[in-house]
Amino acid sequence: PPPPPPPPLFFLLIRRPPISTHGVSSAASDVYKIQGLKAKAPEGWVRQKPANRMRKAQFKLPHAENDTFDGELTVIPAFGGMDANVQRWKQQFKEAPEPLMTTRKVAGMDVAIVQLDGTYMYKARPMDPNEAGQARPDYRVLAAVVQAPGGQVFFKSFGPRATMEKWQEAFTDMVDSFAPAQE
Repeated sequence: PPPPPPPPLFFLLIRRPPISTHGVSSAASDVYKIQGLKAKAPEGWVRQKPANRMRKAQFKLPHAENDTFDGELTVIPAFGGMDANVQRWKQQFKEAPEPLMTTRKVAGMDVAIVQLDGTYMYKARPMDPNEAGQARPDYRVLAAVVQAPGGQVFFKSFGPRATMEKWQEAFTDMVDSFAPAQE
């Protein structure tokens, strides 16, 4: 059969073989496991202590040269299903933009890539209904929703568009690193 068509260019998913690394020593070789899935954090991302118990991993994506704010990626077991969460992510933008979405398989697992662009209403505590959002124009959310062996997992990143574009290939490398964890 002919090869599958290339993925949409909006997120430039560059296919590479996953890099195998054992253990956790630094962000450059940071492999972590969640819900029967293992993933490798890209070089240059800074692992942080998760801000709350829902987050199983959290990374700072250092900002692009002319941006003020860093990007952030959080890893969370999914609650409420993909559609409900994508709707919630849309509401985190002033414009409630329609997401760009595509799906593919990585190591036999279904992965959906979601991208939203617009004025992000930043909240230090996103689930706090009493916190007012701070408008941050020209922001991007880039997320991977993975059907892992132990359940659905969200890898959600957000930040200024230029910062997210800077880390686009690294995000793709992380997606390409997804593999079932050997327990």
